[in-house]
Amino acid sequence: NINIEEIENIIFEGGIAACCTMKLQAAATADMLKQISENANVISISHVEI
Repeated sequence: NINIEEIENIIFEGGIAACCTMKLQAAATADMLKQISENANVISISHVEI
């Protein structure tokens, strides 16, 4: 489990697409990123570790 410290959702006009930004307590694992990207409702993902 990873704690989500902050989350921001932007829903685009018409409600057909949205953008979600999550700031996590720790980096997401490769398996987590794979599971997210395999979701049919997800267009694209990116992961940046700071």
